[in-house]
Amino acid sequence: VYKSNGGWTEGEVTQLEKVFNKYDVKRKGFLSSKELVRMVEDMFPVLARDRRLRPDLQRIMKEALSGCTRAEGVGMQDFLKLMQFFREFQDGQRLHKEQQAVQASGWEHTEVAQLRDLFIAASNASHESSLPAELSFEQFRTMIHDLYPLGDALTAELKYIFAKFTRRIVGEVRSKQSFEDADFPEFLLMMRYLWDTDWPSSPGTSRIGIKAKFQDKTETEKPVKAPVKA
Repeated sequence: VYKSNGGWTEGEVTQLEKVFNKYDVKRKGFLSSKELVRMVEDMFPVLARDRRLRPDLQRIMKEALSGCTRAEGVGMQDFLKLMQFFREFQDGQRLHKEQQAVQASGWEHTEVAQLRDLFIAASNASHESSLPAELSFEQFRTMIHDLYPLGDALTAELKYIFAKFTRRIVGEVRSKQSFEDADFPEFLLMMRYLWDTDWPSSPGTSRIGIKAKFQDKTETEKPVKAPVKA
């Protein structure tokens, strides 16, 4: 069944059928060219509108639909195949983005693994899921609040930091349900910023920074440490 569904699980097929039916308004059993264009623009806006990615989009459409089984449009099986091509392309983009974030943040491999566990737990996702986890601001705030109680002022400051890191989307392909949510690479960069600035400590105040709070929480585990600078 998994192979016949183009690599999608039964649960994922059910979700993709809902997407298909959303654009096949008249229940024809296929998507016309206009309906397909609308779907791509809605689900993959950066890929659809960034001229630099136009060759990638054309290649995906050509390879996925070269053996289209319906002359009048894209049927469900062809749609599953097309979505698999999109997923493979985005997986490659995500991997590249994560590698860049790991390098830019300076976290060691063991620390990246610890932060991934923290990210997965905070986003209520699963390591076994084939879909990328996303972290909403409220989930991020709750995670930080568990380390450091947040009042209104610090919550507003944290929200500004969160927005700054989650809106760096120029030239990037993201299949996120919400551009306002954070993916794992963005989470790595945010945690690096909070760690380096020892947020929310500041000169002239008695506020303890996140480093001490995090180390207190993880003293019985393997704490995340600042990487050694070369």
